[in-house]
Amino acid sequence: MRIRNVAGKFLVAACLGLSAIAPANANLVTNGGFEDVVLPTGTSFVTLGAGSPALTGWTILGSVDHIRDYWVPSEGAQSIDLNGFGLVGTISQTFATTVGQPYELTFDMAGNPDFGSVKSLLVQIDSVAQLFSFDSTGRSHGAMGWITHSLVFTATDVLTTLMFQSLTFDFPAAPPIERVFSFGPALDNVAVNAVPVPAAVWLLGSALLGLGMIRRRTAA
Repeated sequence: MRIRNVAGKFLVAACLGLSAIAPANANLVTNGGFEDVVLPTGTSFVTLGAGSPALTGWTILGSVDHIRDYWVPSEGAQSIDLNGFGLVGTISQTFATTVGQPYELTFDMAGNPDFGSVKSLLVQIDSVAQLFSFDSTGRSHGAMGWITHSLVFTATDVLTTLMFQSLTFDFPAAPPIERVFSFGPALDNVAVNAVPVPAAVWLLGSALLGLGMIRRRTAA
């Protein structure tokens, strides 16, 4: 009976180690699907300028379009065009992280199909920066061709800033000049999740192995 109690306590400790990690898998990004402020049904999009509080959790520089019914999002009902009216846009958000903890950033990217071309987007999180691109040629509002991208980083501070910056400058044939900056990369479904720590998995494996050894000794 005592052997079983010891093994049971070992397994409980291992499971507690795993359960301590589970909450860390929650998305750290606020309003990653751009759904917190619900635009009225039938609204194509709303242009948001620098400093606008309308995009919950995000800080805006330049200009972006908050898309509702203009095209089909990758998930939910809304998404973002990082080129608003006459300006390229940047959105950023800062959230709490654990130093030394690895995290994975995921997001869905497409491009405004009104002027088909390669859309470029700079992503920076912590000390990691990477350029992503999407060719919107041949795409449509109903068939955006969303692609999921990922980027892994290890937090170096207790606060981490995530930034998406459009690097897209299109040149349509027709005026006005503002249209040069109005067909940007589309963004949706942004998430940052902690990568599970292997030590807890090792702990559970050790517990199971130890229980097996105890059982063999008992049987002997």
